[in-house]
Amino acid sequence: MKEWRYFGPAAGTVFGSMAKKVLTRRNVIRYGGGFTLLAGSLITVQALRTGVWKTGIGPAYRPWLDWNTDRSQTLMPIVRAGILAANNHNTQPWRFSVRRHSILIFADTTRALSNFDPFMRELWISLGCVVENMDLAARALGYTPSLQYATGRLPGRPREDGLALAAKMSVIPSRKRLLKRYSVIPSRRTNRGPYKARAVRQSFLQKLAVIGNAETNISLKFYETGGERQQIDNLILSATRDMVNDTEMMAEQRAWIRLNQDDIEKFRDGPTIETIGLNQLSLAIAKMLPPPSADDMDADWFEATKEVHLATAPAIGMFTMRDPYDKVQCIRLGRLWQKIHLICTIEHMAVHPLNQPFKMVDRELQRRQDPRNKRLLIELIGDQHRHGVFAFRIGRAVNEANPSPRRPAKDVVTA
Repeated sequence: MKEWRYFGPAAGTVFGSMAKKVLTRRNVIRYGGGFTLLAGSLITVQALRTGVWKTGIGPAYRPWLDWNTDRSQTLMPIVRAGILAANNHNTQPWRFSVRRHSILIFADTTRALSNFDPFMRELWISLGCVVENMDLAARALGYTPSLQYATGRLPGRPREDGLALAAKMSVIPSRKRLLKRYSVIPSRRTNRGPYKARAVRQSFLQKLAVIGNAETNISLKFYETGGERQQIDNLILSATRDMVNDTEMMAEQRAWIRLNQDDIEKFRDGPTIETIGLNQLSLAIAKMLPPPSADDMDADWFEATKEVHLATAPAIGMFTMRDPYDKVQCIRLGRLWQKIHLICTIEHMAVHPLNQPFKMVDRELQRRQDPRNKRLLIELIGDQHRHGVFAFRIGRAVNEANPSPRRPAKDVVTA
């Protein structure tokens, strides 16, 4: 059977051109597992030879592995936990100044999305996620943390270097309190793939609702079935279509997407092809194919929103708040979201933000357009004094999600 050793190179040569004619990243993403069963026999050997089965490997992913290995007598271990927080489009819009008994947390507005998040609300929500991770880490390391939040309205005015103080965490020595949420920080993922056709336990949704309603001026409600669920689905899909038709928004979104390993290691941020929710075989095929066109990427995202994100979601959760442009409320909401995300990780539940309507509310305000999306949200919420700011789907995922790249902690610490 020595002739089998020649099969790999031959398959790569003979079937490679066939696969390129038949397969595109768009088809792989659109048809997923069923499509790849047909295509797999053509390229499996080539995939093995090129190493495309490997995911989440390399220096860009090291922060997920060494997040709690720092044994220094500094507060840097708290920062290492902080940078693994959920954040808007994986822009990682944070910087830190580590002192002996405190850490300053800054918004890095040089990483803001001027069209995608024009008033930086999601940026500040991301900082709230960071604060929640850091609070858990401080308690696990034997400190009692206290927090002071920067006040004011968004977007605010940063310093000349683009930094704006968001919060100060001060710590004093205390007994160690190792919460379970702390232990799953490196396991937390955003799962953008299909979810199983199984309802989420009512008791679990009620538990999350209690957490989401714990802060003054912030509320959380879940939509599962019926007219309101159809209403929020239609709103998300309509806003997605609006975004796809906005060339500036989509160009900004695409600029952060990393489609190859070289870019992942160079930038160590942004969404990657490994985090779009494909199964292992589909992902391997997608990695081998030529990069999609801009139009195809936009169309793929709209189709995934319709056919995967909404169609397979057992429930949609939506946060509302009194003032969507208040810095403190945004940070507090971010803390709630990170807490919920970690609890879902413990329970093996998948979550994925779907914030298209709120992005379009801000975009319409930025461009002084008719506030159509704002009106639709008010109609859904039923209270003109409450504003939708953050939505997410929840369920049990079909496939496990992969980690996102991260810049190392030392690269985001400033003097």
